[in-house]
Amino acid sequence: MNKKERLMRRIDHHLRITARNLVKFNTREETFHFLINSFKEELPCDSVFILLKEGDQLIHGALNNASSLFKQFFPLPIKNCSHDMLEKSLTYTQLEKQDCVLTLLLKQEKLKTWFTVPIIDNGMSFGVCIIGFKKEIELYMEMDSVFLEFGNSVAVAINLIKQKEAQKQKMIETGFFTPNLMVNSPIEKITESLAKKAANITQADASCLYLYKEEESCFILQHPSYQKISYPEFIKVENTYVLEHYFPWLEKPGGNHLTVPIVINLKIIGVLHVEKEEPNFFTKSDLETLELISNHIAVMIENAQLYQNERNQKQFLQKLLNYQQKLVKKTVEQESFDGISEIIGKIFTTSIIVLDRFLRPLGKYLNGMDPSTFTSLIDKMSLLPPIKKRDSYQLEVEKNTFSVWSVIDNRDVLGYLIVKIHPNQSDDFFKLGIDIALNIYSLQFLKKKLVFDAKAQVKDTFINKLLVEQIEDQETIIQYANIFQWNLFKPHRVAVLKISLKDEKKTSFFEIEAEKPLYWERLKVHLSNYAPYIQTASKGEELVLILPVDQETTTPDLFWNRLYKDIKKWMGFNETEGNVYLGIGRKTVQLVDYYHSYREAVQAMKVISSHFLDKGYALFEELGVYTLLHQLKDTQLVKIFVKKHLGPLLSYTDGKSMDLFHTLRTFLSYNGNLKETSKKLFIHRSTLQYRLEKIQTLLNVDISCSEHRLNIMIAFKLYDLYY
Repeated sequence: MNKKERLMRRIDHHLRITARNLVKFNTREETFHFLINSFKEELPCDSVFILLKEGDQLIHGALNNASSLFKQFFPLPIKNCSHDMLEKSLTYTQLEKQDCVLTLLLKQEKLKTWFTVPIIDNGMSFGVCIIGFKKEIELYMEMDSVFLEFGNSVAVAINLIKQKEAQKQKMIETGFFTPNLMVNSPIEKITESLAKKAANITQADASCLYLYKEEESCFILQHPSYQKISYPEFIKVENTYVLEHYFPWLEKPGGNHLTVPIVINLKIIGVLHVEKEEPNFFTKSDLETLELISNHIAVMIENAQLYQNERNQKQFLQKLLNYQQKLVKKTVEQESFDGISEIIGKIFTTSIIVLDRFLRPLGKYLNGMDPSTFTSLIDKMSLLPPIKKRDSYQLEVEKNTFSVWSVIDNRDVLGYLIVKIHPNQSDDFFKLGIDIALNIYSLQFLKKKLVFDAKAQVKDTFINKLLVEQIEDQETIIQYANIFQWNLFKPHRVAVLKISLKDEKKTSFFEIEAEKPLYWERLKVHLSNYAPYIQTASKGEELVLILPVDQETTTPDLFWNRLYKDIKKWMGFNETEGNVYLGIGRKTVQLVDYYHSYREAVQAMKVISSHFLDKGYALFEELGVYTLLHQLKDTQLVKIFVKKHLGPLLSYTDGKSMDLFHTLRTFLSYNGNLKETSKKLFIHRSTLQYRLEKIQTLLNVDISCSEHRLNIMIAFKLYDLYY
C-alpha cells in the first residue's frame, strides 16, 4: 500500500467515525461545531463553511475562519451559484469553469485550494460544505465517493435535528416545558408533572414512570402516576438484564402500550410508560416524541439528583464539622476517653469501646450492650493478632458484629477502637466519622502520654535527688512529694529492677539496649493502673520502685514473690528473651534511709543477677552473710582480698575457654560434691578433677581445707557485691 492509499484509507476511516457521532447531538450548533473540528483534526484545512439551503437561498449554518465581508453576502441566492455543487462534489478547478459567485468570494478569502461536499439525503438537498486551504495541495479525485457518502450522513443528522426541533417546538406549544419545575423540586413532583404531560402530548389515557433502584435491583413505580396503570408497583430484575423482558412494549409502536427508556450517561435509570384504550394505537411519531420527552425527563431527574446530592453533601460536611468540633472540645475538657466515646456512640447510635494497646478498657459507651457481651468481646480481642494498620478487623460476638481499628500515631499502635456495626452502616459519613474519631483518639492518647511523660520526668528528678547520701534541699523534695500525694515519712522499701536481654535475633549491643525502654514503658503503664501506690523512677539503666511497707499485707517474701511474677507478666517477658532481676532494700524510717535502702537494693540485685538466677528477686535482709559484707566501707581492702583469693582465676586463660572461676564457684556451691558438680557443668569427673588441681596450683591453696574454702567463698560474695 503506497502513501496515497494509506492517506485515503485514513481519511475514509475518520469520516466514518465522524458520521456515526453526528447523530448524538440535539442542536445544529453542536453538530456543526463537531463537524468543523472533525474536519480540521484530520485535514490540514484553514476554513470550513457549512451553507444550508433555505428556499431559493443559501444561508450560513457555520462559518469557520470567515471574514466579515464574506458573511455579509449571506443569504446568497442559489441562482448566482453553481447548481452542480448541491448535487456532487466539486473542486476549485471545476468551479472556476462555471459562473459562480462563491468562487469569487472564496478567492477573496485568499483560499488557493478548496472542494465542496454536497449535503443530500434521498435526493433532497440540505446545502453544501466547503473545505478550503490557503496553500495549494493535491486533491485526489478517488475521494469523491467517500465525501459524497459523508455528505449524506451529514444530511441525515441535519434532518434528524430538524425532527427533534419540530418535536421540541410541539412540546413547547403544548406547554410541556414549564418554568415551575425547579431543580430543587422533589423527584415525586417532577415525575408526576412530566408523566401527565407525556400523556397529554401523545393523547394517552394513562402514563407512569419507573425509576431503577440499583441496591435492590428493582424498578419502582413513582407515585402519583397519571390515571390508573396496569403495571405492578415493583418489578424485580432477576436472571436477565434485558429490559424488554420486563417491559414487552419497549420502543414498539403499533400497539396500545408503549415504553421508552430513561437514560443518563448511557445508564438506564428508569422507563416512561404510556397506555391507550383500544382501538387507539401509538405511532412511530409518538415513539419519537416519547424519546425526546424521556431525554428531557432524564435531564430534569439528573439535575434534581445533582442538586439533592450537593445539598446532602453540604449538610453532610456541616454535620462532620460539628461532630469534629464536639470531639475536639471533649479532648480539651476531659482527660478520660468516656466523653469522646459517648459522643461517637450517640451520633452513630451504637456501642463504642476504646482499649489501650494492652487491651485494657479506657473508655466506653455501651448503648444498652449486655455486660456479658462486653466481657466476651474483651476476651476475644486478646486472641487477635496485632492490628498495625487502620484497616478494620471484623469480630463476631454473641450474634453481634464488631469492627476493630488500631489507633495509630505514625507507626506506633496506641490503642484500639471497637464499634458495634449495624446492617448497612457503611456510608461515607460513617467512614469519615470513624477516621475523625481515630484521629481524635490518637490526639487524646498523645495528650495523656505527654502528661504522663512530664510527670515521670519531674518524678525522676526529685527521686534522684532523694536517693543521695547527702540530701541538699530537703524541703523541695517534701514539696514535690506532696504534689504526687506521697507521704515520705511513712515506712517504705526501695527496690531496684534490672533487665538482662539475650535476644539472639538482635545482632548488636545497641539493638538490644534499644528494646529496654519499651519494656520499662509497658511496666510503668501497668504499675500506674494495677499498683498506683508504687512510685517509679528511672536511674541509669535501672528502674527504681518505692513502695509503702503497709502494702506488704502478707509476709514480705510472699508479697514480693507475687509482685515479681506480676512484673514479669506485665513486661511480657519469657525465659528465651532474657530475665528480670529485682533487689529489695530494707525499710526506711527517715529521709536519709531512702539512700541506704536504695544501696541495699542495688547490692541485692547484683547478688541475685550473678548468684540466684532462678529466684530472680531477693530482700536484702534475707541475703545472710551478704548483709554483713555490705557494711564494709573500705572498698580498696575488698579489692585486695578478692584479688588475692580469686585474681589468678580471673586472669587465667589457656586458649581453650576453660572457665576455672565458674568451675570453682560451682564446686563450692555443691559443697565439694564431685558428682553433682560435674553433672551441673556437663563435664566428665576426670575433667573436673583436672580443673580442681589446676585451680589449687594457681591459687596455692588446698580446697579441701575449710579455712581456705571460707576465704574463697567470702571472696566470691565480695565479688558479687562490688564487681
